[in-house]
Amino acid sequence: MLVWRLADSLTNLRRLQEAYVLLTKTFETLSLSKGSVSSYQPVHAELSAQRGVVLSMLGCQHRCMLDQERWPGADPAYHRLYKVRGLLYMELSSWDAAYHDLWRAPCYDSQDEQCVEALMHVLEQLQVSAPHPQ
Repeated sequence: MLVWRLADSLTNLRRLQEAYVLLTKTFETLSLSKGSVSSYQPVHAELSAQRGVVLSMLGCQHRCMLDQERWPGADPAYHRLYKVRGLLYMELSSWDAAYHDLWRAPCYDSQDEQCVEALMHVLEQLQVSAPHPQ
């Protein structure tokens, strides 16, 4: 998709505000043209994940979480949504929520080293915070 590639290029150039505006305008256009998100759900899911990355890079983690949580029933095949949201939960030290989302991504893409490493870190944090028998 051309919009995805353009937004990715803008993100790589650190032109984050422009990438955010492009992705937001694309959401608006898709919603107006079809009247519902359902007909474009795979496109919306991918663009939502990308917009989440941009918002995170802009330092707007809480705003990003609100954006990502619009997709709570997203098909698990849209593993990138879960990865982005899991990484955000990790940044916010919400270890249980991070685990809940991050474990899904390697099930669909076991080659995603970033996600696997993040999941291992989350598991370590959960183990550290778990009550230990005396």
